[in-house]
Amino acid sequence: MRKTGVIQLRLGEVCMICEKKRIKGIHVLEAFLCDECERKMMTLNTDDLQYTYYLNQMKKIQSHSN
Repeated sequence: MRKTGVIQLRLGEVCMICEKKRIKGIHVLEAFLCDECERKMMTLNTDDLQYTYYLNQMKKIQSHSN
């Protein structure tokens, strides 16, 4: 077999919250959430300005699984 010197490696998945490719995270239903977004969501208060953003992104997960 001839060696081509090309290796294709696919690492990570796209986070449904930040939409960035990440390696570490969890799956909720069939959607991937990166560790960073999961940690951020755990520390948000409902009166935080970013709360609405994260809430809307989580709604995408619900529609993604249907």
